[in-house]
Amino acid sequence: MKYESIIKEYFSSIFEKYDLDYRDVTENSVAFIGKGYAFVLTIRLGEVYLDFTTLLENEYKKIDIWNFCASYFTSEDRKNLPLGKTVEDNIRCTILVLARGLENNFRSMLKGHIEWIDNYKRYPMAGIIKKADKTIVQLIEDRCRET
Repeated sequence: MKYESIIKEYFSSIFEKYDLDYRDVTENSVAFIGKGYAFVLTIRLGEVYLDFTTLLENEYKKIDIWNFCASYFTSEDRKNLPLGKTVEDNIRCTILVLARGLENNFRSMLKGHIEWIDNYKRYPMAGIIKKADKTIVQLIEDRCRET
């Protein structure tokens, strides 16, 4: 992943605090794997996407949470951002805001809790909850087997 060092820099304390494992998924995607859930961060064509995968109704589901989470981010999450002059600079800022915003507004989500799902379903820009990608499910299941 081209932005691995940036992601690890901004998310390292989150990985440690919430016991999340960093895994490369594709050239453009990485996963933060918890026990029973995962965040998948994708960077493609200068845009950042974030999905959450968890067990819902006895099946792993993938939920596009980027817009939902961003709607909760505050000026506190966006303060003191470096001025972006390039696409890479803008992606760096987006990753920083994402790390701050998740930590400041979605601690229960970072722990794998799903009580936010009802709010998500009422969110006007909510996407369709889809069947999870097999690769992500396998990473989650492997993590759950760890002692």
